[in-house]
Amino acid sequence: MRTLTFLLGLTLATIGCGSASSGGDESGISQDETDCEEGMTLVVSGDAVVCGPFNEDAILLPSDELATCGASAPNASCSQADFCEAEGCGADGDMFDQNGCRRTLCETDQDCGAGRHCYTTSPEVDGCLANSNYACAPMGDDPCLCYANLICGLESHCVDD
Repeated sequence: MRTLTFLLGLTLATIGCGSASSGGDESGISQDETDCEEGMTLVVSGDAVVCGPFNEDAILLPSDELATCGASAPNASCSQADFCEAEGCGADGDMFDQNGCRRTLCETDQDCGAGRHCYTTSPEVDGCLANSNYACAPMGDDPCLCYANLICGLESHCVDD
């Protein structure tokens, strides 16, 4: 089940504390190993990666495992296993597939391709989903803490038959 923390209106200014180097992932951004202070995590700031505030507005550098999702990578710096434990991955009603990648949104089965169909979530069956304002990162003793605003509406996304 999703373990999301509901936060509204949390906005903090990004501050830097680490050194960044270019190259690495497809965005051209990578980060030397840097330990951030408590409450901070690696965030993308322009063309650099810095230690910044951890909140739902932060754009995080994905872990190497989640970076393989490309443009469908979640806004998470946790490992794939920890992210999926916190957020839920792979079940039909989950926003993310078994690899932690954001599922393709659809309207009909034809939008999904061969061997896949369009599944519409239900809050009664699948629970509430996070909207686009979320961030997940290791924080303190929690291997993957997620901040998010929840919506208890419907979403249609592609799942395997």
